[in-house]
Amino acid sequence: MSGMGYIFWEWRLVMISEFLSFVCQVVREGGKVEEEGVDLVKMNALLLRKIEELTLYVLYLHHRIEELEGAKEE
Repeated sequence: MSGMGYIFWEWRLVMISEFLSFVCQVVREGGKVEEEGVDLVKMNALLLRKIEELTLYVLYLHHRIEELEGAKEE
């Protein structure tokens, strides 16, 4: 799959508000999925993208925590 891992190369930190918007959209479309089904290839690619975004966000937060702890010690 050519789309795998793309987020690590063209990365922009996704703000939590953007992610919450995505989650709300998925919840709203839940009934539609029950009626029409879901394209598993697209869903897997989308979920992988979100996992990559969240992984990068955790790494960013870890880095910020280390910076703040270092500043506190000084």
